[in-house]
Amino acid sequence: REFILFDPVSCVSLWKTLQINQIVVTSGEQLDYLCSQLTSEQLAWLNQQELYIPSQRIADIAIQRGFTRVRCTGSASNQELLAALQP
Repeated sequence: REFILFDPVSCVSLWKTLQINQIVVTSGEQLDYLCSQLTSEQLAWLNQQELYIPSQRIADIAIQRGFTRVRCTGSASNQELLAALQP
């Protein structure tokens, strides 16, 4: 797997502006990488958003990283993730 570089300052600023409050992460590695790229202030904001993950194992990692609004979808399939994101 190859991680895609991103600018956390620009991304988090844009997410805040757009009032993004749901984040989808499909692997523990993605979650670790995302969290490792953020400042403590950005991570504190991210920890307050609803996190959608496919398994209990990743949910446990997310909770250890400070996330409090973790929803396990049971699958990383697009269909399951999209269904979970619906109101």
